[in-house]
Amino acid sequence: MIKKLTNYLFKSIKILKLGDVLGPKDVENERQFHRHNVLDFAVGRVRVLDKFFPIWSLSWGGVSLRCDDTSFNHLLNKDLPLIMDIEILGEVYRFNVQLVSLQLNQVGFQFIHLSKEQENFLKNYLTYLDAGLILKSVKKLGFDEQYQDPEWYIYGGHDGAVYVFLRFGANYVLKEAHVLFDYGIKKEMVIYSSSGIAVKSSTKEELSRDKKLRSLTRASLILLGMRQIANSEHFDAVLKSAISTIVKRK
Repeated sequence: MIKKLTNYLFKSIKILKLGDVLGPKDVENERQFHRHNVLDFAVGRVRVLDKFFPIWSLSWGGVSLRCDDTSFNHLLNKDLPLIMDIEILGEVYRFNVQLVSLQLNQVGFQFIHLSKEQENFLKNYLTYLDAGLILKSVKKLGFDEQYQDPEWYIYGGHDGAVYVFLRFGANYVLKEAHVLFDYGIKKEMVIYSSSGIAVKSSTKEELSRDKKLRSLTRASLILLGMRQIANSEHFDAVLKSAISTIVKRK
């Protein structure tokens, strides 16, 4: 799944289509690597200089954090490498970083000489955040009857590996979201609704706790990527609930 999404991402990174429903895309998406703004969703934190700071944004090139004091002022323009532990959704990996920007309460760092293991750690999250950036609206023909209702919108891409079904009410309030993963021999769907979150398989197999958590994590990151393209708060309640659930289960 990750390999299929990664190959598609590099072919399609500038195709941004969610705005056709919820609004124009942010000019930030024109960067080579999108900076995913995750501060409001408590996706993770970093430990650097023996202190913890919440992650503001994350990309393949680096990370920025929120800092409300002067912890980093003495490092500006020093080009000194630092050791940083990055925690994302309960998982931690160590990186070498260098301070590159200091603006008000946002401090930016770039990664230094990423190892294969560090790349793989980032890939587990950024692949799916990036995937949410480039889903395109698709026609409803061939999908289940419930999705034919005008309240439902369907987005797909990645050579058919992922589909997202969004049900909006009045004023585009998000009432329900389904994220479908097509693994070839089977499919898995994550369902977000007013009654809670469920993960289902197209087979009779009872998914293990780890498999459910994996699908929930991937689906939530995809929705978080989409939320940034839409530049809308309609996803926020669903995302905050899902991310809280993921962190508690790890």
